[in-house]
Amino acid sequence: MSRSTHLLPKYVHNAWLALALAGPGCADDTTGGGQDSTGTDGTVGSTPSETQPTTFGGTTHSGGSSTGASSGDSSGGSSSGGSSGGTSSGGSSSGSSSDGSSSGSSSDTDGGSSSTGNDTCGDDAIDGSDLCDGTDVGGETCVSEGFYGGTLACAVDCSAYDASACISTILSPSDPIIPFDLDGDSFSHAGEGPEFVVDDVAATKYLNFGGAGSGFIVTLVQGASIADSFQLTTANDSTGRDPASWEIYGTNDAIQSTDHSDATGGEVWVLLDSGVVDLPLARLTAGGVVDFTNAAAYTSYRVVFPTVRSAGNYFQLGDMQLFDPAAVPLLSAEESGNTLATHEVNGSSSSPPPETVVNTIDGTASLKYLNTGQANSGFVVTPTGPGAGMPVRALRVTTANDASGRDPQDWALYGTDDPITSVAHGTGSDENWMLIASGTFTAAEVPLGRLTQGAMVSVVNEAVYTSYRLVMESTRDAGAPSMQVGEVEFFDGE
Repeated sequence: MSRSTHLLPKYVHNAWLALALAGPGCADDTTGGGQDSTGTDGTVGSTPSETQPTTFGGTTHSGGSSTGASSGDSSGGSSSGGSSGGTSSGGSSSGSSSDGSSSGSSSDTDGGSSSTGNDTCGDDAIDGSDLCDGTDVGGETCVSEGFYGGTLACAVDCSAYDASACISTILSPSDPIIPFDLDGDSFSHAGEGPEFVVDDVAATKYLNFGGAGSGFIVTLVQGASIADSFQLTTANDSTGRDPASWEIYGTNDAIQSTDHSDATGGEVWVLLDSGVVDLPLARLTAGGVVDFTNAAAYTSYRVVFPTVRSAGNYFQLGDMQLFDPAAVPLLSAEESGNTLATHEVNGSSSSPPPETVVNTIDGTASLKYLNTGQANSGFVVTPTGPGAGMPVRALRVTTANDASGRDPQDWALYGTDDPITSVAHGTGSDENWMLIASGTFTAAEVPLGRLTQGAMVSVVNEAVYTSYRLVMESTRDAGAPSMQVGEVEFFDGE
């Protein structure tokens, strides 16, 4: 309220009080002309009108209403200046400022209050046509506006929200995603190594977490021999791990390849034959004898199983026997010490259903992605939802349900704008990848707690790519048979 609004009632009140105290002898000083004169600042100017008189201290005064103009807001209350030595009666007044900036009305009899309407942008209060104003966003948040988090602000003109500090999640469950392993690692548990594929005991088995592309090299104890047929026996469980195709090679070179290698130790191998196989679904059961073309004697044979019955699964076999042209078995437990595991396809990536790569971005931590490729396994993802076209500035990992030794430890994030031609469970290397950032997860970022969301990992990056590759370069336990995560999220900010 302006100063003049306060002064007017006080001024009038004091004037009438002075007249009343002075008594009748002073009344003539105020009654002569019946009109107040304005001060030099134009504070008051009014024309009284006579109404029914009232008596105060033996002197009559007329009460009623007045209209006037002031330099500030109008005030309630009224005065009449038409008679002397009495009191004023409260009434009503209206007024406007000389610049027309405000108007108001009051019915208070004490002449002391007014209200003013407001529609001001910039006062941190939503009023009038404001959608928001400064820090007042009407209870809305980044989350209510469809973002992951962050701080919602108001545009400078109060007509829209400012979401520049909101954080978006980049990945969505419908994004195309494939698993991979860079280095082709081959791994078998103790008691399930390649020596058990030639021991002529179906109850023991050879299992390779490398999945499709697994196999073995065997060197015959009896020396060079012709093999032209074979027979496979299923293992004890999981029909999806059964081989579905085969390749067989021979060599007379000394074996330089090592156990669980990719069989590129320097030997010269001759491809003898290849084909498909449909093993019995019954467990610990021999399939039919498969003939292949070969008339040469070799000291060592290499067998590769490029595919398994269920893609993405491990590989396993209860037993394999090679036969010579007279159907005499060539393999026995004596060869167990001369047998090496191999893996020769694009990486050793495999994921047993239902622990597939889609679980990485499904928003459900209890469903995990497990890759038997161990270190250097990961995923390639192409964002297609609202997060597409945003730079990755942070990532977050949620741990899986068990075996903390399988948790990722070192990581590297890459980006590309190339079309993705890498295949599922390959090496993920067909495209031209640009390293964005790398690091080692802290205990807060990948907790020991199971099904636990880690802290945000900052990524210094402003570049936008159409696809991203996250490589888990190592696991918490270097000897873990696989890598696993419950969930991975990418964000465009922290």
